Amino acid sequence: PFLLFGKMGRQTLVPGDALAYVNVSIDPNRPAVKRALHLAGRFPTYPVISAAVQTRLDGLAGGSGSPSFATDIRPWLGNEAALALLNTPSSTAGSLIVLDVRDHARARSFLAQAGATPAATYRGTELLRYPSGTELAFVGRYLVLGQDASVRSALDVKAGARASLQGTAAYQRAAAGEPADRVLDAYVSASGVQRVLAAQRGLIGAIGALLY
Repeated sequence: PFLLFGKMGRQTLVPGDALAYVNVSIDPNRPAVKRALHLAGRFPTYPVISAAVQTRLDGLAGGSGSPSFATDIRPWLGNEAALALLNTPSSTAGSLIVLDVRDHARARSFLAQAGATPAATYRGTELLRYPSGTELAFVGRYLVLGQDASVRSALDVKAGARASLQGTAAYQRAAAGEPADRVLDAYVSASGVQRVLAAQRGLIGAIGALLY
């Protein structure tokens, strides 16, 4: 496996056989985050990339609505956001987003206004669903989003019925010795390099083929 650089994330909700995992610290008060944003701001394409990421997050968390990240999501969002690409029997990886939530009441109100409705209960946790099919669940202080199988896999990990990424020897080896003030984790398993990176075109595909 390859660990590029990072900050400890929500690996305890991510299945151990995840293909890829990225966790970002979004705490604006952390000096390390301020330094990272200052450095990123020196790249001409940063505003475009930042806007694209926020727009994508708006679409995923906002359901059928058209929310504004700054006014509708940022007020209840905590200090971390993570994305995991999960191993599946098919050729398409599952996706799981894990968001730190600092204001549960506000988050629940936002989700209800965005069209999330109760869908089922799994391992004692209520599952919500957007009209688009995206499922959501509150797991402790976190909100997880993704396909039905992805959200349920996170609840399996939480219940101890499935190994977590944090508990795997491969991840522990990759994460050993990380600096304490890191801002971002980026982890790709050997299978992830082959299925996620090497399968792409252009520079990403070339990097994946080299790593593989």
